[in-house]
Amino acid sequence: MSERLELSQLAKAEARRHRESLLQLFSGQPSCAIGAFCLADEVLVRSLETDVLYVNLASNNHQEKGRLASSPDPRHQLKGKAQLKDGLACDVAMVRAFPNHHAKYWLAGLSELEAPKGVLFSGDLTPSALDPEVPAGNSHELMLVLTDSEAVELRAFVRWLMTCRPATEVLPKRELLLPGSLPKLPNFKILLLTQPNKSLKREVLALIAEARNSIDVTSWAIAADNEVFAQLKAVAGHKRVRVLAHDEPDNRRALLELCQAGAEIRFCPGMHAKVWLADRESNPSAVVSSANLFSDGLEVGFELGVRLVPGDVRLEEVSEFIKSREAHLNPWSPLDVEAVKTAHSLKQHGKPVRVAPRLKLF
Repeated sequence: MSERLELSQLAKAEARRHRESLLQLFSGQPSCAIGAFCLADEVLVRSLETDVLYVNLASNNHQEKGRLASSPDPRHQLKGKAQLKDGLACDVAMVRAFPNHHAKYWLAGLSELEAPKGVLFSGDLTPSALDPEVPAGNSHELMLVLTDSEAVELRAFVRWLMTCRPATEVLPKRELLLPGSLPKLPNFKILLLTQPNKSLKREVLALIAEARNSIDVTSWAIAADNEVFAQLKAVAGHKRVRVLAHDEPDNRRALLELCQAGAEIRFCPGMHAKVWLADRESNPSAVVSSANLFSDGLEVGFELGVRLVPGDVRLEEVSEFIKSREAHLNPWSPLDVEAVKTAHSLKQHGKPVRVAPRLKLF
């Protein structure tokens, strides 16, 4: 069985497991909120059957061709304001869209009278993340069930977000009234954020600095335009840095810099989880978040994450997520780039192309 097929089957199995788990955790709850960057599939959301449901999305234009696609799913499948108004917001959810809302979360218990439970899930409300039967294949996603104290802070974040003015509000003909006051700005002690306090970037930088032996990173998008990338590159020469990244041409310039600095790079098509794992072989700790490794993710908009300290039982799941993908992938080398450049140059001059067996054309 080819490596790519094995990875595809692994992603498919986890998409099925994530879908079943989310339905089991959140179906029939009195109130729920789901946060994502984009939405392409309403089926799962309609299956929840909650009394009150908020869906918080990004107001960004997903059809615009930017640096990298908004989602592993085709742009034309991602729903805009008009489609949301005619679909999900007609009868199921109160849909609000905020500029650069990239936080990914599921929360039950919006009211202060309810005991909250929450999940950080790296996937959007899309077929690639949650439909195991999608023909194009599934993205690689990570689901992290929050502790009680983390869920309390997630509820505080969502209630605070309710006080922010959305760029778009597509609501059905009913109002949501929650007991208790909405906080202007909670004092977050556990959750890591990009806005409003940039604690996420600080914790990632601290994790890089504190790592003794190794750092593992997974991301959908990577660019060399931020302080975190610079720090990761700086330590790649004396700490073992391993990166699992989505196989995307826009990522390759930054990944080449990391590779030349000493990092091990593996391309994992559809990698969409965002993880920072330190010292996985000895005394692991991690940051699991929604933020990509570029300035937009670490400096702009709404992102969420948590720090997992040594001894947290969830670290085993995070480590296994990385190792299970890494086992099917060979490290990428700058020599691959040189092989392609040489082959292209020879073809331009009409000369036969001969590449050493140890080099790989891609």
